[in-house]
Amino acid sequence: MPSRPLTSPALLVALLFALAFSLVGCGDDESTLPPDVESGATAGGSGGAAKKNAATLRAPEGWPSADARRLAPDREPSPFGPQQIAAGCGPDSRRIYRFQEPRGEPTYQAWTFTGHTAEGCTWHSTECDAQGQATGETKSQPVTWVELQSHASWPAQDVTASEAKMTTPAGPYSCMHYVVKRAGTAGHGEDRFWFAYDLPGPPLMLERYVSGTLTFTLTLMDVRGVPAR
Repeated sequence: MPSRPLTSPALLVALLFALAFSLVGCGDDESTLPPDVESGATAGGSGGAAKKNAATLRAPEGWPSADARRLAPDREPSPFGPQQIAAGCGPDSRRIYRFQEPRGEPTYQAWTFTGHTAEGCTWHSTECDAQGQATGETKSQPVTWVELQSHASWPAQDVTASEAKMTTPAGPYSCMHYVVKRAGTAGHGEDRFWFAYDLPGPPLMLERYVSGTLTFTLTLMDVRGVPAR
């Protein structure tokens, strides 16, 4: 299986919760890549739902309010608060992700979390095959829950949010769909995230676009050990 070089643990943690994916070196390829998912929304869309900001999306019972998830006055509320992220990234959880670019074979990583405290944990990313069997090295990085929350906190002016259904190989989910304008790219850049209500933590799926063309997809293939909400 082709090997995908891992970035540093710190940058992969940023990737984990949707920081600038340009750091992965997949931002400006202009080839077209159709997503391998079924969705209640069109690829990259929101299923015809009216566009909203994140503050208008429903917060499940027991979750912090939108304002409590807003890390700064000029930021949109993040999808999850620190306690939700801690619950969704528990010590028994594992997520397998597929990384797909327009050219080349897909690659996979298994993400796990250990050493949980009230403040954070240690995040591990292991190169693997599509079934989750390790094929390469594991990179580890200590992180705090608030740090992970901040990775999905964007300037309000750059974000449109709606609710959408999305299906990946991990299953069908109701999601918070964030469309984030990406500054500093050649042409018009946009990242589209689906955060599953029932899977607090990393996104169910990410699509990266440059000038309207899909250039990179991150897809959750399998998940286990996340408590039912």
